[in-house]
Amino acid sequence: MCASGYCEQGVCCNTGCSAACQSCNLAGSIGTCTPLAAGTAPTSASQCTDMGAASCGTDGKCNGAGACRLYAAGTTCVAAACSGSTFTPARTCNGTGTCQTTTSSSCAPYACGSASCRTTCTTSTDCSAPNTCNNGSCGLKPISAACSGAAECNSGFCEQGVCCVTACTGTCRSCAVAGTVGACTNVPSGMDPLSQCPDQGAATCGTDGTCDGAGGCRVYGAGTTCVAAACTGSTFTPARTCDGTGTCLTVTSSSCSPFACGTGVCRTTCTSNTDCLSPNVCLGSVCAPAPNLKVQYYRPDPNATDNAVKPHFKIFNTGTNSVALSQLTIRYWYTIDTPVDAETAVCDYAVLGCNNITLSNVTLSPVRTNADRYFQVGFAPGAGNLVGGGNTGEIQVWFHKNGWGLYSESADYSYDATKTTYGDWIRATLYQNGTLVWGTEPQ
Repeated sequence: MCASGYCEQGVCCNTGCSAACQSCNLAGSIGTCTPLAAGTAPTSASQCTDMGAASCGTDGKCNGAGACRLYAAGTTCVAAACSGSTFTPARTCNGTGTCQTTTSSSCAPYACGSASCRTTCTTSTDCSAPNTCNNGSCGLKPISAACSGAAECNSGFCEQGVCCVTACTGTCRSCAVAGTVGACTNVPSGMDPLSQCPDQGAATCGTDGTCDGAGGCRVYGAGTTCVAAACTGSTFTPARTCDGTGTCLTVTSSSCSPFACGTGVCRTTCTSNTDCLSPNVCLGSVCAPAPNLKVQYYRPDPNATDNAVKPHFKIFNTGTNSVALSQLTIRYWYTIDTPVDAETAVCDYAVLGCNNITLSNVTLSPVRTNADRYFQVGFAPGAGNLVGGGNTGEIQVWFHKNGWGLYSESADYSYDATKTTYGDWIRATLYQNGTLVWGTEPQ
């Protein structure tokens, strides 16, 4: 139908015009094959398809030069991304169909936000490890902050669990001492937070399990018992103590004489002869040499029944050591018989002087065989000492009932009708400091 031989876009055209983004039917140039304006759709839906920004290819429009338009330079083909603390910026098209590459970078000291690096923080999870959040900013931990590794600290030293100014090694040194946290100082005396000082036990006088405050382990202090006191037989060994420099001091043993050992110590009192170092014996509560004392008795009155009892005595010291007479007492055991009455004791004569003689009548409870009383003869301090090999001389004493009632003496425990002269008599008992040293008491 057309003289030119070309029918394009419904009009006779000067040339063929079937390429994308060309038309012979544009206003102002009908009949002439002309490029479509930039940004306009192609003449056919099958031309210039939109390949999507991710491809950087055709965008579904014409480019104004008779071809399909590509996505423009700067068009985002891959969105920006942030993972952990690594930020990858958006990739863009170069305008010629290529999606350009980019270089990732670290967000440190911050961590990633949703798609970008954070620039502030509220918690340490907003920071990249080992940085932490301090007053809204991420960074390495300051001096004295808790840490688990040197990389966490701005000083480069994590010692004893805190960021430290310097390295802190050696015995009894720590960066975590209260009051000086962050500075390497000596551990105070009596502490051992790092368990560096073993307790070797007081017996060694060695280390006691704590620091000494001067960068070393403390030893047991002077005066600490390293070996307990001991007493064996009659030999006392005092406790040994530490000298404060690691040595257990030696001691000198001594004798407990005249006492024997108690439990770990020397006895200082006695209740029986076994509490004394032999040949000492227990006299009252005191250990002393055996007194070697005896009593002689004389009955000057031949009558067994009368109103006065008259036992006379002498005490003999058969040993070699002097004995204080004030420690001694004689007991004459008798029955008061009826009538029972108060009694009076009398000293007629004593070589030592009656002023040095003490007398008393004592009621027994319970009574004993053939005795419900005893007549006691004692000595004042002025009586002096009874020397070894000596005797007191005669002691002429007697007693009576205040109403002068009769006594029947023949059955009395200490009475002996045969003692018409002085003779040893074990039923007149003698005591030293309250302990029986001569004679036999009634049962």
